[in-house]
Amino acid sequence: MVLLAVLIIAISSSVVQPKNPACEQLIECYAKSRAKTDECLSRTEKRECQNESLESELRELTNEVCMQVLES
Repeated sequence: MVLLAVLIIAISSSVVQPKNPACEQLIECYAKSRAKTDECLSRTEKRECQNESLESELRELTNEVCMQVLES
């Protein structure tokens, strides 16, 4: 659910400022996170995967993008 919110923010932010480096980083980080989660889910029976470092990076980038959108 959090990742869906991040994706929505990333897409809307990229529409507002398409050349924003933080937006580009956020989108790349989200894609990397999604790929790692998909890989993890395919290898585990619990169907639960977490990557603290990627989640932290996503939060930081999301906050940065939100601040830039609010300032513009």
